[in-house]
Amino acid sequence: MTFLLTLACTVLMAGGLSASSQAATPLSGDLRWVRGAVVAVSPASLTLKLGDGVLTLSVDASTEVITARPAVTLVPGSAPTGSFAVGSLVQAHYLDRQGKRAVVIIVDDSGAPWSLAKRAGSSVRGELKHVKSRTVSIRIDRRSRDIVMDDRTTLVDRDGHVRASGAKAITAVLPARADLLVTWAPYWVMEGDGSVTSYYLNAIEIRTLTTEYADVDHDVPPQKASADIELLGWLLAQYR
Repeated sequence: MTFLLTLACTVLMAGGLSASSQAATPLSGDLRWVRGAVVAVSPASLTLKLGDGVLTLSVDASTEVITARPAVTLVPGSAPTGSFAVGSLVQAHYLDRQGKRAVVIIVDDSGAPWSLAKRAGSSVRGELKHVKSRTVSIRIDRRSRDIVMDDRTTLVDRDGHVRASGAKAITAVLPARADLLVTWAPYWVMEGDGSVTSYYLNAIEIRTLTTEYADVDHDVPPQKASADIELLGWLLAQYR
């Protein structure tokens, strides 16, 4: 209980979520993601072999597929999941709500080292709002999610080619108003007695899904919003 109260107070003070009157990127929001090998594919589903078991996800015409392979649509109006043969290594970023897992983005990961996820990770898809110091502010669902970069964070283009590594280098080239897909992990800040005093979202990889470039605002501070503990509840639910 002390842990929850401490963490809740941290969220209330952090202002990690802020309101925005501008429209969010379509299909933006908090996602889960896995890397797996394709076991089966159909016009309505994608089944992946993970490091521990299998996972079946639903797909439809709104599912975005990122691959250098020719897009193959199995059925008109469905996602072009036919681009992936059985055994293909892919990333699947999906919404997990009320027991329903719907894929938002499938990324061809065939060029990456072979590794299968043992558990789902966290990602977020949205529009770049601004960059301040090491923090990337991403607009999602009329709010903002702040994610902190470090020296190990990588920036890749839509096809997965590395464009920059480390917070300083990424800040210099990150395109304005870009549609971003960011994988992240929570970083817990603890006292010597083991109690949690704060946390932040640590960016692992930032993928630019758009190819338009412009000047990015690196100095405008995020707009503060009223306290919102939705992120706290969501985060705890994912890492129980």
